[in-house]
Amino acid sequence: MNITLVIGTMQAGGAEKVLSLLANHWVKKKFNITLLTFDHSTAKSYYRLNRSINLINLDLMGNTKSPIAMYKLRKALIKSQPDVVLSFLADTNVRVLFAATGLPFPIIVCDRSNPQRENISPLTKGLRNLFYPFADKVIVQTQEAKALYANHLQDAINVIPNPVENYSKYRKKSETKKIVTAGRLHVSKAYDVLIPAFAKVTAKHPDWQLLIWGKGPEFDALQKISNDHGMQEAIVFKGLSPKPGEWMKTGDIFVLSSRWEGFPNVLAEAMLAGMPVISTDCACGPKEMITDGKNGLLTRCEDEQSLADAMIHLIEDKGLQRKIATATQPSMKKYEQRNVLDKWTALVESMAK
Repeated sequence: MNITLVIGTMQAGGAEKVLSLLANHWVKKKFNITLLTFDHSTAKSYYRLNRSINLINLDLMGNTKSPIAMYKLRKALIKSQPDVVLSFLADTNVRVLFAATGLPFPIIVCDRSNPQRENISPLTKGLRNLFYPFADKVIVQTQEAKALYANHLQDAINVIPNPVENYSKYRKKSETKKIVTAGRLHVSKAYDVLIPAFAKVTAKHPDWQLLIWGKGPEFDALQKISNDHGMQEAIVFKGLSPKPGEWMKTGDIFVLSSRWEGFPNVLAEAMLAGMPVISTDCACGPKEMITDGKNGLLTRCEDEQSLADAMIHLIEDKGLQRKIATATQPSMKKYEQRNVLDKWTALVESMAK
């Protein structure tokens, strides 16, 4: 079977990671995989890709909407001779659906964010409403996200969660007295709430640190908030993790402070690795993963005091830490890679018939 995957870039990100897992898995199943990106011609993938994957960078960055770009994309799709096309992220999805107009192969589009909070232009939102009915399938990651789409799309939507990698090999057995979070430094992650919340934690536990892994546009603003709270030593911005998942070895407790999510990959990874976790009850994902007090703690979204109280509670209650850590892994079995990848494989095989 020939499968063509399309995405904007293969830099660090949740969608990119899932796409790399799918591509590598399908190559092992002897599928022929073409991976098209809009990135510049010499761009490399942050994630490991099997050498058998045909990675083609179309060099369309900054020019993805022009007729020439649509022609190049259409030509590349035709040349790849796909039995099925799989496109990731709304901006890319609408371009693929437009470029493939009239072509005979099935197209699956995958949205990876909360459709009501996704950072896309009004034009892209309008084009999504226009073109998504022409997709053969629309894939979202949670039931909560599916419910946010228009009624006329519901029959075409399948819910497939992200395949979660098990990074338990990175878990430290000894206490580090560090809380860790990971994700793009973006307004959606609400680090501007987490930082002052952690300042409240240090008032009671001055020997604890918060490590923030990730890069993004909010770095300068977040560093200023940290400095304004006198957290220069207590909060450390670690940048990009040298290897996916390696950030886990740097902390005892994981916290997700997001305002919204599509599917919280890092939360799922932390839980599958057996970390005690705290998360806001934001849409979409955490409430489907965490039963409050059993396999994690849920806090109110954008509530600084609620977040601080949860961190203090978990720091002070070692028994609860152990209870949550013991419960997280079994509760995440349905998200394990082999189970989710089997769902994806069944889907593409059914679409290619």
